[in-house]
Amino acid sequence: MTATATRASARAGRSRRSEPSESGSRRARWRLAALLALRQIRRARAASLLVIALVALPIAGTAAALIYAQSQQPTIDEDIVDTLGRADVALEVVGGPDPTRRQYFDQPYWAEVATDDDGYPLNEELPPRADIEEILPDVDLIETAYAQVIARTDKGVGTLPVEVGRTWDPLLEGRYRVLEGRTPETVHEAMATPAALERLGIEIGGTAVLTDPELELTIVGTMGTRWTNEHDMTLFVPDGTVEVENDDPMLKRWFVADDWRPTPAEIDALNEEGVVVSDRDLMRDPGERASPDFDQGSGTDWAMFSVVVAAFVFSLYIVLLLAGSAFAVSARRQRQALAVAASVGADRADLRRIVLWQGTLLGLVGGLVGAVAGIGLGALVCEIMRQRGSLIWGLHIPWLLIAALVVLAAVVGTLTALLPARSAAKMNVLAALRGARRPVAMTAKRPVWGIALIIWGIAITVASGILLVVTYRSSADLRAESDLLVTGMIGMMAGPLFSQIGVILAGHAVLALMSRLTSRWGVAARIAGRDAVANPSRIVPAFGAIAACAFLATASFGGAAVLVADTQKAWVWEAPSGSVTASLWFADDREIVESGHGDRVVSETQAMLRDAGATETALVRIPLWPAYDETTGEPADDATETFAEVSTYEICDERDPVPDCVWADADPRMGDYSPPVVVEPDGLPLLLGDAVDDETAERFAAGGAIVDGPRWLDGDEVVLHTWLTGEVYGPGASSAEPVATQRVPADVVPRDDRQFSGSVILSPAAAERIGLATQPDRVIALFDTAVDTAFLDRLGGLADELSQQVSVDGETEIMMSRQEEPPTPGPWMWLILGATTVLVVAASTIALGLSRVERRPDDATLTAVGSSPIVRRWVSFWQGLVITGVGCVTGALAGLLPVLGALFILEGTVGRPLTVAELPWPFFATLAVGLPVVIAVAAWIIRPASPDLTRRTAIA
Repeated sequence: MTATATRASARAGRSRRSEPSESGSRRARWRLAALLALRQIRRARAASLLVIALVALPIAGTAAALIYAQSQQPTIDEDIVDTLGRADVALEVVGGPDPTRRQYFDQPYWAEVATDDDGYPLNEELPPRADIEEILPDVDLIETAYAQVIARTDKGVGTLPVEVGRTWDPLLEGRYRVLEGRTPETVHEAMATPAALERLGIEIGGTAVLTDPELELTIVGTMGTRWTNEHDMTLFVPDGTVEVENDDPMLKRWFVADDWRPTPAEIDALNEEGVVVSDRDLMRDPGERASPDFDQGSGTDWAMFSVVVAAFVFSLYIVLLLAGSAFAVSARRQRQALAVAASVGADRADLRRIVLWQGTLLGLVGGLVGAVAGIGLGALVCEIMRQRGSLIWGLHIPWLLIAALVVLAAVVGTLTALLPARSAAKMNVLAALRGARRPVAMTAKRPVWGIALIIWGIAITVASGILLVVTYRSSADLRAESDLLVTGMIGMMAGPLFSQIGVILAGHAVLALMSRLTSRWGVAARIAGRDAVANPSRIVPAFGAIAACAFLATASFGGAAVLVADTQKAWVWEAPSGSVTASLWFADDREIVESGHGDRVVSETQAMLRDAGATETALVRIPLWPAYDETTGEPADDATETFAEVSTYEICDERDPVPDCVWADADPRMGDYSPPVVVEPDGLPLLLGDAVDDETAERFAAGGAIVDGPRWLDGDEVVLHTWLTGEVYGPGASSAEPVATQRVPADVVPRDDRQFSGSVILSPAAAERIGLATQPDRVIALFDTAVDTAFLDRLGGLADELSQQVSVDGETEIMMSRQEEPPTPGPWMWLILGATTVLVVAASTIALGLSRVERRPDDATLTAVGSSPIVRRWVSFWQGLVITGVGCVTGALAGLLPVLGALFILEGTVGRPLTVAELPWPFFATLAVGLPVVIAVAAWIIRPASPDLTRRTAIA
């Protein structure tokens, strides 16, 4: 009998001179483990490439997202050039004088003032300084300003932004760029962006005709700016060509043209005057006056950052599960090679090192591949978004963050190899050399822990929902001062995750249960079930990854449905869907009513719409706006407003239990109320989007009203209350009494639960009888042709032109809009389902592919004993059904927890936009049942590879 000497006895037999040092021996073992790991990686090319791809995908996506986000932010040098050009100092008015205002040197426009406990400025708001040159009379300044003009375009007239001043001065080079042509030399010459020339329909040398102000400008060149793109439409005119609106100093900017440089004390003094300073040196080195970290991003930026982080964490979770499954298969396939290494002296630590090295190396390679692919993808995304109009400063690559991603990829690869390395270290060497495998034993504690986590997750979700409802319905001070809302929201997300982790811990027991249930369906189902139970390290991570995808999809389904339903509930309809609205604005509403100017504008607008192809038009009038004192801005003493209100709050309580109607008991104007609108009888069908019956139309024309629901009726009448405006919004509003009450007979015409801007419609006869003064508000038009964006732009040009014709000193404006439909959940549902399908199919493909690879000896045995290929197809079918079915069902059930919790919270706080029955159950069913069946059928259709009949499995 031979025996292998241990390391201790081997060292004892050597001479002291030839004995290596302990550190050298350790380094040699690490090098040997790395070499053996590389050898195993080359031998298992397919599994290695799979792990590399799994690690590279999230790294590439995250790197691309980081590059895109970074490229949207200027570097400090780009920010300086964008702000100053070649100048050293620029100044801008941001508000009125305030002795507490202080700016940050590196973020000049981030200026803070002292506020009270409610966040309002402590000092009285004062008007800004009219001219900064009065503050700095001895400093040479170049002034630029922003204005707007109305110009004739190739399709009518339109509004264009204007930069006024010597923007082509060499001092501002970099901030502004001369693209082509020359710079203006007189006040009758100007420059424009290429997009502005295209809209004007002219070329360099052509004439731009302005209608407000009335002016003709010769375009002598093109210019661009660093902060805009090729779609920007701007004119650049000399000083004095166009006036700045109200000479507003906050629309101006001054650049220092001499060598004056302000000290920090002088900047503080300017800040107190309402002026902020951009200084080249201070922006680069702000010192103690640097802006705080992590407070600069807007809510949108943080939301996008959160989405990227969440997507990255989710992707890493999927990678850990799937790559761990692949490693488990790879480790089992190299059991004999590892056993040979153990037989010649490798101990358990060496075997762990070999497997861990594989994970580390594959993770590192995957990270490098993902980083390279992410840089290329990020550059492509930046170029595409730049062409679509997004502001991309340049290709900014955050090398440190990408290097951190590569290191993280190596860590992830190491983590995926931890369990396989542990199993390799515990293997029976002699059994592995013989090719024998010990049956997998089920751990008794794991199912118990799994069930406990499932129950714990459900309990956390329920408790968090109750906590949110109680906290939301508590006092505003408690909501503002406590962390209960944040705690409840975290619990709503953490509870379902705990339940899902519990399902994974109990996964082996779940597979055993599924095996017993499916074994009754034939030999193929029995083989598939036993294979799943015998290989939990491969199957459990696979259905765990699928469950994660299903969980995210289910929660997304429910969230999209709830958000869209809430949007639909709050959607305000100005007109029927697809129609066009010409909104009318007048500088003095009372004067246009008394002078008849408003009626002339309405007539001209209706004629313009009919000439454009409108088949029907309807005028909507609204109550005249209350009069206000021009000096104080307060409502006049006799100013009144008229509202229709819900007649009985019991109806309101049944319709919406909290919280509006609770307030309505104390103050009716805080509940459901609506100012009435007035429509001619012949325009009623167009406004309602449908014809009304003859009797209703006759009662309406005779002086009646139409309401959209019975809540407005007291008997068969609608009650209109008139209040003094000062009392409605004054401190004693809750105790005010109406100065007049009118009743108008009304009919109910439901509008499919749509919230129209006018829930109460009066006929002109009714408005005249109750003495309700009205003014034109909008003209609704219906067209036979589809109103697309180009057609709406043409109508907008006609409206701008008409506004100029009927307006004096800009007191009239006509604005065109199209009545859009509220979003529907369908597109979002299909998008989520499509993305989930891709993820689930990818995870299932990996899991089933690994199953087929590891099942090759079993397939050879089945074939050797006379099994037909159809049996192996059915084995693949049942494997696909078990893996994807368990994953999709458990993930969908876990995903329903936050959805049902959200409905519970909405029901207990602000009203529920959806009921449980109205949730997208067909999509839930498609995800939980339909998708596993489709994948199982696909696994049956794809023919398994021909078995390799070896001498071990062949029967003569």
